[in-house]
Amino acid sequence: MFPCSTKVRLCDQYSTAVKLLRNEGQYRNLFKVHVESSCIVCDEPGRGREVIKWTADLYTMRGRLEVIVGSWTCVNSDLVEYYGDEDGLYSVGVEIVYVRVFLESVLGVCVISR
Repeated sequence: MFPCSTKVRLCDQYSTAVKLLRNEGQYRNLFKVHVESSCIVCDEPGRGREVIKWTADLYTMRGRLEVIVGSWTCVNSDLVEYYGDEDGLYSVGVEIVYVRVFLESVLGVCVISR
């Protein structure tokens, strides 16, 4: 049920960031823009495209982290919204992103408890 080991390592990096920022007393946010690198429909690269950005809450095993998420429009007028698979994340909506390990753990508990 869990993702592959590479994605688990990606997920752990976000949890580690939350821990480090908490220990340093900083507000927990990352300034990297999370955006898809290419269009899911036509595989057109997103480099050089105008990105619309907003903040979203990223939920990890160690707590919440504020991230910047973006979307863009490809040359074929397809809206490319952030999905998160390349980063080991799962975007639920425009304002909520989960670390895949956290989401799948919660789902696993729900299945087991039923």
